Amino acid sequence: TTAPLGVIAYPYHNYPAKYYMAGSILSISVLTDQKNFFANRNVDYAKATVVVTERSSGAKQKISNIRYENIGVPNHIQFNFDDLKLNVIYDVKLSNVLVNGQPKEYSYWFNVND
Repeated sequence: TTAPLGVIAYPYHNYPAKYYMAGSILSISVLTDQKNFFANRNVDYAKATVVVTERSSGAKQKISNIRYENIGVPNHIQFNFDDLKLNVIYDVKLSNVLVNGQPKEYSYWFNVND
């Protein structure tokens, strides 16, 4: 793949509301190797933390149902938060992800907009 190294997330950046269903599971995968898809298995979320913050107010969202089973891709973490609002920018910080045994941190933002 030619995808850039880093986060592959749902939703990501400006995301159309027509493709998002309220209550959907949010997900993140970390791409660490562009040439060997299965080399991306060396990602460990067991001690990872996810923080979602509403950018305008700084309010941290209550995260629930964190799961990190490898479903469909070599690494994958899923979570929910109940109060996702349309047209609001959220900043996501994923910390203490072990990549080949080394702790890493990833950040991105999203806005489900109509």
